[in-house]
Amino acid sequence: MKFLMSLLALPMFFLPLTLDAQNRQPVKPAAVRHVIIEKKLDTIVFPKIAVNDLAFELCVTEISRYSSRFDPSGTGVKVVFLREKHPAHYQKYMRLEKLPPIRLNMKNVTLRQVLDELKKQSGCDYEVKKDHVEFIHKYVSKGVQK
Repeated sequence: MKFLMSLLALPMFFLPLTLDAQNRQPVKPAAVRHVIIEKKLDTIVFPKIAVNDLAFELCVTEISRYSSRFDPSGTGVKVVFLREKHPAHYQKYMRLEKLPPIRLNMKNVTLRQVLDELKKQSGCDYEVKKDHVEFIHKYVSKGVQK
């Protein structure tokens, strides 16, 4: 009986990791996931990407889908597009610029190189988060008229 009681008093680190509800896989800490995403940006290599005059939002969605196809682990990297949010009264002074259509014609490039090219063409910054990459479309000043 004492032996069983001592087993119950084991430290918490002997308990199994938290499991992801969908995949039944151990959930990794956020810092570890961030490092994995950073590595995937350089290990996922696209043999060829050819896009002509595609809307930026659609291009980001396709790149995200394409990344899982060429990821050695098969999971890919989720890439999302967000618009910066502001209160309604900001609309008087701020506006979202229209994003130009995207044109890509690249061979043997990493996911990071594709994201950098999207950043260059659209003017949107991207951030690597703990489990995804997000492009942010920011407001610019309209210029106050008198």
